[in-house]
Amino acid sequence: MQLIHAKNGVARQHDNRLRVVYWGMPGQFSIPPLRALLDAGYDVCAVIVPAARVPFPATTPDLTELKPVSTPSLLPVVNPYLQKNIVQIAWERDIPVFEVRRLRSMTTLNMLRSLAPDVGCVACFSRLLPPHLLELPRHGFFNVHPSLLPAYRGPAPLFWTFRDNAAQGVSIHVMDETLDTGAVVAQASATLPDGITGLEADQLLATRGGQLLTGVLAAIQAGTLDRTPQSQPGPFAPWPTVDDFAVSSGWSARRIFNFMRVTGEWAQPYPVEIAGQRFLLASALRYAADETLATPYQQLGHILRIQCNPGVLDAILA
Repeated sequence: MQLIHAKNGVARQHDNRLRVVYWGMPGQFSIPPLRALLDAGYDVCAVIVPAARVPFPATTPDLTELKPVSTPSLLPVVNPYLQKNIVQIAWERDIPVFEVRRLRSMTTLNMLRSLAPDVGCVACFSRLLPPHLLELPRHGFFNVHPSLLPAYRGPAPLFWTFRDNAAQGVSIHVMDETLDTGAVVAQASATLPDGITGLEADQLLATRGGQLLTGVLAAIQAGTLDRTPQSQPGPFAPWPTVDDFAVSSGWSARRIFNFMRVTGEWAQPYPVEIAGQRFLLASALRYAADETLATPYQQLGHILRIQCNPGVLDAILA
């Protein structure tokens, strides 16, 4: 673990507030929960980010060697002039920022131990935490997960909940050695508007997750936190393959529209077969829930109109 930022090169002094170590990524989902903790007055004593992009979850204990970082530019961060991320937020608040490469190393363990955290909070961290780290904070680790657990455990819940036309929501769960299986401590359903993009959905769900997370920490301090063990798992949410972007005219036009809109950032074509013809869709334009075509589809230049079940979808061909 390498310290990449701290005011005067040292961590802040301890005080009597609940001390939080926050784990996240440069993406948008990690921002609202961190802001919620800071706005609620919790002492975020460090922010942890991964030092390299690795598959999620990481199954190799010591994926790479620990290497010093000479400048923050080696972090996988978003340009701060275009979009803030948790590293910039931490710098502005004089919160120490660490990048971690070997989660099982004694360097990592000793550095985290020196922070004396009361609780660990996670929102979109790309690697599984080993047991000796999970046991370090006296109250444990809590993760913000954008699905209604136990359904859609895994790294891509938003993709699959929209593909399956399933209920949306966010859960806070205790972290254990496996992926998204710990007891649920808070949960809320969410109604996302038609046509929402993936980035917008991340923002809304993470904001609601941040609200839940501050409530969880308040309950910890009050000694009233309830932990509900998860039942048998529902559908899993792995990283999608190219074939998983296929849509069907047997779906409702609204379902296809929302799925294509929320997954548009993946920049993948959407295969669809209609009346024996195969098309590749690039993006969804609109849908009409009550409209009906006289034929299974109509092609107007680069626009394909599809009779769905029910409704009509207008999409741009790839």
